[in-house]
Formats: sequence, C-alpha cells, structure tokens
Amino acid sequence: MKNHVNSNYSKSLRRRAVFIDRDGVLCEYKEKIIDLRDFVLRENIGPAIKLLNEHHFLVFVVTNQPQIAKGGLTLELLSKQHEYLENFLSQYNAFIDKIYFCPHREFGEIKEYVMNCDCRKPKPGMIQKAAQEYLIDLPNSFMVGDSWSDTECGKTMGLRCLGILGGCGYPYTPGTMEDCKQPPDAIFSSLKEAALSIINEEGIRY
Repeated sequence: MKNHVNSNYSKSLRRRAVFIDRDGVLCEYKEKIIDLRDFVLRENIGPAIKLLNEHHFLVFVVTNQPQIAKGGLTLELLSKQHEYLENFLSQYNAFIDKIYFCPHREFGEIKEYVMNCDCRKPKPGMIQKAAQEYLIDLPNSFMVGDSWSDTECGKTMGLRCLGILGGCGYPYTPGTMEDCKQPPDAIFSSLKEAALSIINEEGIRY
C-alpha cells in the first residue's frame, strides 16, 4: 500500500537552512589547510552559529576540499579538522547539523577522487544531497560564502546568497560588483554580521 503524504502538511514541515562555506568563512582562508595548526577559526563564528540554531535554522557546511584528490590531505586529517571545529562550537552550545565536503578534482594523485563530479562548487550537488536528506525550504534558505563559486552554487538552487569579506579574494567590494556574474544579494564583514541580518531580515536585497 502506498503512503499518501499531504503536500501542504509536508511543506509546513520544511525548515529554513543556512549553507556555509568553510575556508574563508568559518576559518581563515589559506591555499592549503592540512595540519590543524593551519586551521585557524575566524572570530565570532560560535555566537553566529548559535544564533542560527536558536532561531531553528538548519546549519550545513558545504566545502570543496580538492587537496584530498591532490594527495595533500587525507580523510582522517579532514575529520580531525571538523572534529576540532565542532568541539569549538560546542563551547558556545552551537552545532552544525551536517558537514558536506567534495574531495574531487579533475586532476590529481588519488585516482578514486579524480573525476568531473557533480558536487564540487559551483555545481550544486552538496546542496542537492542535503535537500534529499532533510526537508528544506530552499527558496527561504541562504548560502553564505566568500567566492563566486559559492554564490553561483546557491543561485542555482534558488537560495539567497550572502558574501563574506576577508576570504579567498573574490571581489566582494563596492565598485566591483558589476564584474561578478552571480553577485551575492548582500555583503558582510563576518558570519556573525550575516547571521544577525538573516535573523532580522534587514539590509538584504531580496
């Protein structure tokens, strides 16, 4: 017997989510982050994520980690980085619902990860996977990142996209927005500032 789900009821259960890039938003951007000593967390990310948790947003990390395909980073080391991040957030009673990462690259040393995948941003595979695993209200959800690939990924999925300064050098500055193929809806100096604006829904051009 088939289960018939009331679509209106199902829709009412959907939750808003915030998808957050890792390098440049949660931690300082570096060309290579291998050792834990290189994994330097940015200021006020704990209070920012706690604020999102308290307002019942699902919080996901979506991060490209091509160093895995290149052979410079192992899954074990990546797991230790994320364990460190989650332990740090727990000091603020904050948490991430799930971390999604793409280990792939078209060229590299580790053959099982060398491919043209669907999950490496700007492709939306990681967000699509989250949408399959969770009931997410995508049109009222957010992507927070520091690069054009984050914004393009979010726009593809119909998310509201917020840019963070101080990351990998994407021109998120006034006067250069016309050069962006997929400009973010608003720009902030930090994740905490972006989280406050998400909660207040002020200052964002929807």
